[in-house]
Amino acid sequence: MAKLYHHPLCPHSRFVRIVLAEFGIEPELIEERIFDRRREFLMLNPAALTPVLVDQMMPAIPGAGIIAEYLDETLGLGLGERRLLPEDPAGRVEVRRLLDWFNGKFFEEVSSYLVTEKVYKRFMAAEQGGGSPDMQLIRAARSNIRYHLRYIGYLTAQRNWLAGERLTYADLAAAAHLSCADFLGDVPWSEDEAAKDWYARVKSRPSFRALLADRVPGIVPAEAYADLDFCRTIGARGSRLGPKNSASTSAGSSVRMPFRRRRNALPPGSPKVPQATWLGSPRLERGVAIRACCGPRSARSLFSA
Repeated sequence: MAKLYHHPLCPHSRFVRIVLAEFGIEPELIEERIFDRRREFLMLNPAALTPVLVDQMMPAIPGAGIIAEYLDETLGLGLGERRLLPEDPAGRVEVRRLLDWFNGKFFEEVSSYLVTEKVYKRFMAAEQGGGSPDMQLIRAARSNIRYHLRYIGYLTAQRNWLAGERLTYADLAAAAHLSCADFLGDVPWSEDEAAKDWYARVKSRPSFRALLADRVPGIVPAEAYADLDFCRTIGARGSRLGPKNSASTSAGSSVRMPFRRRRNALPPGSPKVPQATWLGSPRLERGVAIRACCGPRSARSLFSA
């Protein structure tokens, strides 16, 4: 049986869990807190990141992207028309572009901040970077997620799924990252109907059910997190993040202005933190916060002696 080293709210681990379920694989799940730097886990992946898949006689397979490529190369043809990575070169490029967008850009701008500040730091010792959440980073993530939600709405307004006419790795990666924010109640679903409807379709798939049952000690998931009919719930009660502001858009308007930049939502005089950026805007600065999940981190956090 395959083994997957993961954390319930690591978005990259969630992506791999959904992918494995789409292939009909039920791995043995081994929860890993990478900030504990277990020797046995470091021997599997010296980078000390989740997820890591151990499959039969293969060496340990680290990283969401590598695992996804491995599964497509070994099992993809068996899915036929349901293959999650298209066969044509143009389709594969688009899926890989969006994989990089969500597993890289979305993670660095949204899910890493939310999961680290609201979840991981609860279980980390002070010398590992634990303690109270940094509300400036949480506010930055809540601001950034609006850009990404609008981009998802823009894509799904033109396509059946994010990368084209059929479900692909791109949809599963985007949904995995959004599911972490959704668990914590930090997705303003009322701001984009197209994005909300797309997420409801992914959320209703059998491969997603195990994620809806995930729980973390001491944290109560958002009320609509496990509700498959959450579109009606959100529509009736509104977003937990507050009413729609002047920068939000509907599904139709997101098509007309997908890359419009919104003003920083942080209070005047706050220290600079990475904000979501679109084409032509400055690159983000990395390493601002300790990320205990699966991305850039300070030199004094996970990899210090």
